[in-house]
Amino acid sequence: MVSFPRTRLLRSFPIQASVEPPHDEPRLGARNVAGMAVTEALEADAWAAADAAQVETFRAEYRARFAGRFYNGRLHAATTFGIGLGAIALGLSQLRRVRRPELAVVPAALVFGNLIEWLVHKELLHRLRPGFFVFYSRHALNHHQFFNSERMTFDGPDDLRIVFFPPFAILASIGGTAAIGAGLARLSGSRNAGLLYNATSTAFYLLYEAMHLCEHVPETSFAARIPFVAFMRRHHAHHHDKRVMVERNMNLTFPLADALLGTLDRAASQS
Repeated sequence: MVSFPRTRLLRSFPIQASVEPPHDEPRLGARNVAGMAVTEALEADAWAAADAAQVETFRAEYRARFAGRFYNGRLHAATTFGIGLGAIALGLSQLRRVRRPELAVVPAALVFGNLIEWLVHKELLHRLRPGFFVFYSRHALNHHQFFNSERMTFDGPDDLRIVFFPPFAILASIGGTAAIGAGLARLSGSRNAGLLYNATSTAFYLLYEAMHLCEHVPETSFAARIPFVAFMRRHHAHHHDKRVMVERNMNLTFPLADALLGTLDRAASQS
């Protein structure tokens, strides 16, 4: 039996915001401006040091919580991807005489999946909503305490517990996807359209898990050196800055919804 974290509240980090001075405030001299810049830099360094210490403390506490319990990270990954790939294969095996217009479902499902990824990440994983505390706790109060923008990599297979969703999540995803696919098939009069939607949506779920893994693997790994993966690693690392995590870089797969909905920090992703 694979065990997963029980929810618990952790102390939160302050989110810093810039405040504009009143318009009638006299202009500061160059020396004062330079002094303020030095002060802000020192405060930022102190905050970063405190955040780094908090991450290491949390990692030790998190691992101690599960000491002695059976968990196999490779089995976790194999279960998730095995279920997903099996569902995809089963769906595709039922296709019959696919027409070109039906193939339009594939890119549409990818775009829809990207928008849903953004919405769930922003509104359920980073905001406490009634009935969804377990999602918020697992992500904001555990995952984001285990990793920060400077400490993005896991140390071994046992840490995959905090990277992947629990295996039951893909079963829930497949169930929800099947309901939408059935509705699409009925509305369009095309069983192939529903099957293609189901397969594409499940593939997107696996893409999410794979990309999230790649965004937390050690920098020396082969995946980290793939150009697009390297770009998304920078993109995701900025999201792990606790000062901006509730409002920037919500996509993990590809930043389409971030670009369309105004949450993309282009400079951070390119730096």
